Amino acid sequence: MIGPGVVLSLLVVTAGVTLAFYLRSRHLEKMAMIERGLIEEGNLLANNYLEVKLGMMMLGVGVGLMVGLGFDKVTHFREGEVFYPAFMLLFGGVSLLASYFVIRQLQARD
Repeated sequence: MIGPGVVLSLLVVTAGVTLAFYLRSRHLEKMAMIERGLIEEGNLLANNYLEVKLGMMMLGVGVGLMVGLGFDKVTHFREGEVFYPAFMLLFGGVSLLASYFVIRQLQARD
């Protein structure tokens, strides 16, 4: 029988190798684009607003946790733990939609 340690180790190694190949191929693609003149070296660090997306996502997950806790305390369902992931996903998705509009406004300003 294969134990959980072996499965977890294989999972981590597989994820690491996959990430390494992804990063290497992305780097090679960028270098090829620079050689062909499709992008300039200064434009490699284009602003994709990752900080805004992650910040709003974490804010949405936090609000979802608080709302899930409130629903759990108010409703007293036996299966109350279902509120936590449901509201985390709901508010996380809403925050990502809101981040789309915020980023669009920031891009229009630039």
